[in-house]
Amino acid sequence: FVGRPGGFVLTSIRFTALRKYNSRERIATVKRSNTRIGIWQGSGDNSVRVRNEIVIPNTINPGSSVSIPIRFQLPREEGVYTVDIGDSTYILKAEGRRARSERSATSFQTFSTQTRENTQTPGYRRAQAREILQRERSPSATNTPTGSTASAPTKGIRIRLEFDGRNLQISNNEGVFYLNKEGSQCVLRKAGSIVQSGIVRIGTSGSINTISNWGSSFNKFRGVLECQVLNGELTIINELSLENYMAGLAEEPDTEHFQKQRAFSIAARSYAAFYMNAKGTNRKFQSMPYDGSDSPASFQIYRGYVFEKQNPSWAKAVRDTANKIITKNGEIVKAAYFSSSDGRTRSPAENGWNNFPFAEVFVSKPDPWCSGLPLRGHGVGMSGCGASAQAEEGKTAEEILRYYYTGTKIASLQH
Repeated sequence: FVGRPGGFVLTSIRFTALRKYNSRERIATVKRSNTRIGIWQGSGDNSVRVRNEIVIPNTINPGSSVSIPIRFQLPREEGVYTVDIGDSTYILKAEGRRARSERSATSFQTFSTQTRENTQTPGYRRAQAREILQRERSPSATNTPTGSTASAPTKGIRIRLEFDGRNLQISNNEGVFYLNKEGSQCVLRKAGSIVQSGIVRIGTSGSINTISNWGSSFNKFRGVLECQVLNGELTIINELSLENYMAGLAEEPDTEHFQKQRAFSIAARSYAAFYMNAKGTNRKFQSMPYDGSDSPASFQIYRGYVFEKQNPSWAKAVRDTANKIITKNGEIVKAAYFSSSDGRTRSPAENGWNNFPFAEVFVSKPDPWCSGLPLRGHGVGMSGCGASAQAEEGKTAEEILRYYYTGTKIASLQH
C-alpha cells in the first residue's frame, strides 16, 4: 500500500469463525514496525483505534464470516513500514509530499457501503489455521478519511483464470504491474521495484484490469486480480461481484434469443451461487481459494469484460434478472444445463451422478424441440436447443425454467 506521509490507506480483513466468538473477543494480534503507524478498525457505524489486537465487532457463530474495515495512517516521514495482523503482513510505503493533517483523523466514523461492489473471499488463507483471516486489497491510498470505497464486502465470487505461464503484465488505472513466480511466491514489480510478494492483489472492485500477455482478446477483467502460487504453478484468481461475473459469462452470446439469454442467466447464476456456500459444504474445488474456474470443462465459460461489451443483449439479460436464482424448499438448486438433447433429457442417475442435490427436479422429460439432434453434453437439466425453440415460440424465461426444473421457484439471492 502506497500513500503520502501522514496520509491514510484503507483495506479490510475477512474472518471466518470455526467456533463461537463473543463480541469484542480478540481474533488477531497486531504488530507494527513503527509506533507512529495509526490503525483503526471499523465496528458497526463507528471506528475504534487499534492498539495490539483486532477484535470481533459482534458475536459470531461457527461457520459465519465478518469483514472488518481497517484504516492505516502512515507516519509523517517517508519510508517503508510493516504491520502484522495475525500471520498476514501489510507493507506500507509513505512517499511524496506530506499529507495535510486531518482534525478528524481519530474519529473516523463510517465505511459507506454505497459504492463498494460485492466481493467474497479475499486472498489470504492459512492452510492449517483453525480460523481463516483473509485480507482484501483496498482501493488506492487516500489522504482524507472518507472511507467510501473501503467498506466491508458482501457476497461475491472468486474465479480461477486458466493462465499458463510464469509471468504476467497487468495494467489498470493505477499503472502497469509485472507479476512473476519466484519459488513459492508471486512477486509484484512496478517501475522495476518489488512492491509486494506472497499473495498479491491488483485492482479494486471498480477496476478494469488488462492482462497484456494473456494470448487472447478476452483479456480484460473487472474487480481484483489475485496472484498466488498453488501446487507450484502461478495462479490468477479474478475476484468480483457475482453480477459482474455473470455479465462476463460467455454461455449465451447475442446471437441467441433474449428470453433464452434470460433463462440461462438465471440458471447459470444459480449454478455459481450453489458453489459459493459460505460454510464450504458445496465447494466445487475443495481446499482451493477460489469458487470456480473460467473453463466450461470444470465450471462455466467465463470471458470477462470484453465479452460483456461485445454482447450488450446478454448484459441486459443479466441486469434484467439480477440476483434471480432457482430454488427448492428455500435452497439454491445446482441448475445443470447443456447444449442439446436427442429428444429427451437425462436424469442424474443415468449419468452416474449419485446423491445429486434435488435429483427429483431433474427427472428425464421429453425435449421434443431437439428431436433428431445428437446428444451434446451430459443431458441433465435445461437444453440449449429446447430453450432456444421455446423462446422462439414466445415462451418467457420463467416458463422455460419451469419446464426443465420441475417443482422449483425463482427467488432473489439473499446477500
